[in-house]
Order: sequence, then structure tokens, then C-alpha cells
Amino acid sequence: MYYGNIKKTDIANGTGVRVSLFVSGCRRHCKDCFNSETWDFCYGNEFTDDTMNEIITAMDKEYIKGFSLLGGEPFEKENRVAVQYILKTIKEHFPIKPYGVTVVLLLKNLSENVKIF
Repeated sequence: MYYGNIKKTDIANGTGVRVSLFVSGCRRHCKDCFNSETWDFCYGNEFTDDTMNEIITAMDKEYIKGFSLLGGEPFEKENRVAVQYILKTIKEHFPIKPYGVTVVLLLKNLSENVKIF
């Protein structure tokens, strides 16, 4: 999987200060998409173990309240295995944050907050 950007202190894509990952690849091509450069599945950088460590390090701050997963489209079939790994790894590293950690998934102008732990 490729990703376009990691924002380590994002206040625009969920409640509170969050870490946001913008994955690459989308077939929806929504009109007025704010991130159309991520439609290409090979846009940006390849997601590696170092990338995962970068996200974990960024999230290991008291002021970080969650993780936002955006795109592209995180749930395209090409991204699903990596996205599952990312969410599982976050859950393993942060099982008892004081306020919990939420994951925000932005899908086709619909925002769903999913508390994963």
C-alpha cells in the first residue's frame, strides 16, 4: 500500500488533535474531492514498518486523541490488508489511553467515528 501523507498533529479531520494517514488509491473519484491526487494507487510513498513506527511514535503523546484514516479510499481491496494491520497495531500499542482512541473513517462525505478501544 502507498500513502500520500501523514499529519502528526491534525485538528481538521476528527475531534481533538490526531494523527492522520492519507492512503493512496481510489476508484470512486467523487466530484469535488479535496484529495484527488491520492486516487492513484502508487501515489506518494510505500507504507513500510518504518512508516508504522512513525505513526506509533507520533501517537505516543498525551495530547493525541485519535487516529484518522483518509484517502484515497482506505477500504479499496488493495488497501484492506494494510489498513487492518495498521488498526490492529494501533490497538495493540494503545490499549488504555485515558480517553480511548477513536479512529475516524471518512467515506464519501460520511464521517463515522469508530471507537476501537
